[in-house]
Parts: sequence; structure tokens; C-alpha cells
Amino acid sequence: MLYEDEWLLVVNKPAGIAVHLPDKPGLAGRVPALTLADLLRRWGAEASPPWVPHLVHRLDRDTAGVLLVAKSAHVHARLDAALREGRIHRTYAALVEGDARDLPEYIDLPLAPDPRRPGRFLAASRYLSPQAGSRAVPVSIRDPAQEPGPGSGLGAGGTLSQEPNRQTESAGGNPQAAKPAATRILRTVFIPDGRPTMGSRSTSPVPESSPPNSPRGVTFVEMELETGRTHQIRVHLSALGHPVLGDRWYRSRHPGLSLMLFARRIVFPHPSDGRLAEVSAPFPEAWRPWLASVPGESDERRPGITQFPAVWSKSHT
Repeated sequence: MLYEDEWLLVVNKPAGIAVHLPDKPGLAGRVPALTLADLLRRWGAEASPPWVPHLVHRLDRDTAGVLLVAKSAHVHARLDAALREGRIHRTYAALVEGDARDLPEYIDLPLAPDPRRPGRFLAASRYLSPQAGSRAVPVSIRDPAQEPGPGSGLGAGGTLSQEPNRQTESAGGNPQAAKPAATRILRTVFIPDGRPTMGSRSTSPVPESSPPNSPRGVTFVEMELETGRTHQIRVHLSALGHPVLGDRWYRSRHPGLSLMLFARRIVFPHPSDGRLAEVSAPFPEAWRPWLASVPGESDERRPGITQFPAVWSKSHT
């Protein structure tokens, strides 16, 4: 538990537990015996006064981190409206394969179901949306048969690469199935042999440190969701040639690792008065060797709760 009051709570979801039952049980081959929603319902029923949980957003089963939950339908309606209006900001961190410093600042690639692999998704097409404007850069999506290598496959010209690849063709038969998906890259730190080289959007100094016994050539990526599609970050990064470490569904070369994707922080208008609240979670233990090489993330900071009025007193850190 990261925060709780009479309107809502913010939990630090562990990896390995599903948020809820899938819409089509068995679709992904794993039907959970117990979900986070089940646990929250039990908790709410035993509370005084009792409350009923309403999930404001969701996380993949293997993704850990911050999850916002409303305690009533009325509060959920307010937070859901804020989410749809872009007034809730969710920041994620990932460790990805290869040198990803050339990732675009703004990834705008719609997602569609993968017809060959139920429960998974594809980057359905390549284009610059009107919303992207000058923030987006040319993108060339890698063929899923290719092994991810150094560099992300980004084009250097002013237009998108149009060469065919199986990833886009497989989704092309049903363009109506594709939904807009946008991810903003905030920071990249490349770690070739433990010593990071800063991305163009980073200004922190470079430390002298080396994570032991780790895959070489990875990048710490911090990003913000502008939409919240299922597997969005995982598909976007894999499509650009930099799958998340441990992501066996989307072409990681290190499938034996835990999925290195973490919901780090959420900022939202509190439903009581609209003031912005920020809640962050500490990184899981598995991240520690890498964080020693990421400026600003290697200290032992407690989960943060900021900008809450003093009257919101039922907090847990």
C-alpha cells in the first residue's frame, strides 16, 4: 500500500499477479486463480465503512508498480474522466535490449490484435499523426524475424520507411481493429558495460559503477503513456528493435529474466478538490544492479507522496 484515504487508494502491484480475470479466460493460456481485484474486494468488504474497488487503469500481469483504485463508482467516474481527458500522467521505466538512445521522443504507432498469436498485439502501421507534429521522428519498424541488434532501426530522413514487413502486413487485413497508441520517451541511459552514456534528453552526470552478471548493451528508458493500450509499451519498444528485457512474448533475447517493466509514478487530480497528487513506488529488488548505473536512481529513496493537502491523513508509506 502506497496511499489510502476515504476516496481512493494507490497500491504497489507485484509482478506475477493478474489485475483481473481476462475478458476471454484462457485466451493467453494463463487463467489466474486469484486476482488483485479479488484481494481488493475482500479488503474493501472487511473495511469500516466497507467500500467496493473500481480500477482506474490496469497493469499487465508481469508488470509491477503503481495502480490507482477508486473506492466508489462516483469517485471512479471522476478519475476515469480525468484519465480520458489526459489529466492523469503515468510514468514507466524499462530496461530494453541494445542502444536505444535514438528512440523517437514521441512514438505514435496504433496497435492491433495479432491474428496468429491470440492475446498478443502488433504495431499495425507506421505514420506521423497530426498530434505528433514535430515531436515525432521517422520510424522503421523491425521485422519480427530479425534479432534485435544495436540501434533501433530509426530512419534518418523526413518520411517514414515504407518497406513491407510481416509485422505490419499481418495486421493490415483488419485496419478497423487497430487503435491509436502513443508513448512519450522522457529519458534514456545506455549501459554498454555498466558505465552509462547519456541519451539526448538526459542531463545528469555519469557515475562510475558496474552492474554485476548482467546482459550487456541495455538501455534504461523512462517514458510516459499518452494512451493505455494493452501491452502498449512492450509492443512499441519491440517494434522499434528494443524489446524489454525478459519479455518472452515480444522477442526478448533474455526470456529467462523477469519482465523489466515498472509502473514508477502516477500524477492525478484528487477527486475531492482537483489538486494534483503524485505517488511513486520504489523499484523492485531485481532492478538494483542496473540502477547503480542510472543517475538519480541509485539512492534509497522512499516511495514519494507529494502535493497532498494536510487533511488527507490516511496515508501509508
